[in-house]
Amino acid sequence: MKENNSYVRVPASILLNIEEIKTMPLSWGRTSTVHLSKTNVEISPHADSFSTEELFFMLYAAIGEIKEDIIQIKEKLGVPSSEKMKEKSVEISGSRIIVQEEIPRDYDKIWKITFVLPLNLPLKLQVIAKLDERPFKDPKTGLYVNNFKFKMISDDDRELVIRYTFKRQRELINIGKL
Repeated sequence: MKENNSYVRVPASILLNIEEIKTMPLSWGRTSTVHLSKTNVEISPHADSFSTEELFFMLYAAIGEIKEDIIQIKEKLGVPSSEKMKEKSVEISGSRIIVQEEIPRDYDKIWKITFVLPLNLPLKLQVIAKLDERPFKDPKTGLYVNNFKFKMISDDDRELVIRYTFKRQRELINIGKL
């Protein structure tokens, strides 16, 4: 168990999928006002200040909500999800997830991470993340350590992750691993 950014980080085995988000060129510079709804996105150049990255995250969130609605409708209709989630060993906290993989993830990319928290009812969460440091090869496992810092996570989802980490911490203490 490690503490990072005042969140407890615990080892866990969870279902996980990591996808690169393809960034779009934003030519209007570093300042814009954005008004989002599920049906409309209005951008007014040079009104309030948002970094291009913040603007991208806001636009992606609006698009993500629409996509998530479509996925939920498909699931209700019995259409299988195309996401391929694999069980992976991770370290997770309220601010990050660390995954060891055969490949190093690209440091400059933005990533969508979908994972299932095994709480009383398994919950599927999605976050937007960036690597907090360049991946490095762990000499013990021979795998690359990809340290993702959450850039977009709802307060409710963060609370669920924190609840899970405390649950997992108690489990590890009970079996003598902590």
